[in-house]
Amino acid sequence: MDLNLSGRAPQAERVAVVAFPKTGTNLVAKLMAVLGYKVIWQGIRESYQELWDRLRDPSDPESNPKSSFLQPERLFRVLESYPPYVCLMLHKLPIGIHLESWCNSGTPTLILNYRDPRDVILSMVNYLLLKANDHYTELPWNMIHAEVLGAIPDMDGRITYAIKHMPHPIDQFAQHVWMLHHPRVLKLSYEQLVGEQGGGSNSQQDACVRGVMEHLSIRGDRSKVCAKLYDRSARTFHQGKLGAWEAAFSDAHIKAFTYRDIYM
Repeated sequence: MDLNLSGRAPQAERVAVVAFPKTGTNLVAKLMAVLGYKVIWQGIRESYQELWDRLRDPSDPESNPKSSFLQPERLFRVLESYPPYVCLMLHKLPIGIHLESWCNSGTPTLILNYRDPRDVILSMVNYLLLKANDHYTELPWNMIHAEVLGAIPDMDGRITYAIKHMPHPIDQFAQHVWMLHHPRVLKLSYEQLVGEQGGGSNSQQDACVRGVMEHLSIRGDRSKVCAKLYDRSARTFHQGKLGAWEAAFSDAHIKAFTYRDIYM
């Protein structure tokens, strides 16, 4: 879909989006795809085999590309091997040598997507309890916590366990505060992007999409972009609503969460 009505190619040929698990990865990926980008890696299963092949070391037939999937420096290098307009989806981006080129050149363009971490916790619990459209990705972290959650008899206990003993989906917020404050990182949230169908605001969605398109130097009909974003058929979709945590969290959950002191 060509939305670039100005005759100019988008300024950003390569984009890396950091979207924590259960913060709307599929929603942001859909936005980038509608804007004309080839979207690869985390959450985009159809891209896994091609990325696997590009990460494989031809000089070492025994090499396992899986070891590279969690190495940002390898992923950033393979991103450069793709033709222009490609978007790499990441669940995390720690500060390291892989960001040296970005510090100097601003490439790839970085986008941070986040969501109220209380909704993230609830969404993660539901995901691991197989309430989404598709089975969770069978990684050790998911598999272990899914079995633990399944053995807890009630939702109250499951949420308590998630807050106290599943730091992965919430501690990432604190680890990526640098992206939230960096002036060259574009910030957007699930709450801004989801629109009325997900309990948000269409005007906020329009403003969010406008900001992304301006940042990437893309011109087009924003209403057509927004109309294509909310997708109930997405693999990890369950409810897709804002503020679902309010009906699920008890006072004890709120107290335990506040004690963690991670909400941005």
